[in-house]
Amino acid sequence: MNVPGTWSVNSSSLYYNNGNVGIGTSTPAQKLDVTGNASVSGNTTVSGLLTAGTAVVTGSLGVGTPSPTQALDVSGGILARQRPH
Repeated sequence: MNVPGTWSVNSSSLYYNNGNVGIGTSTPAQKLDVTGNASVSGNTTVSGLLTAGTAVVTGSLGVGTPSPTQALDVSGGILARQRPH
């Protein structure tokens, strides 16, 4: 099924090639703009800058390693700076 200029369905995939998609918002500002909570099962890949106000990680977080063995597992150097008050 194809709707010209809007959504395309190919087998089990759904595509939107023009503009932005909003979930929980009628004015999406990004390619995918979600207002509210989101849940992702499986792997998530980010290419580019990842910005988070507050991040809570349940389980282990690996930086530079795909298989962390500790709560925080860093492969490589670490630079820590105190934030100004």
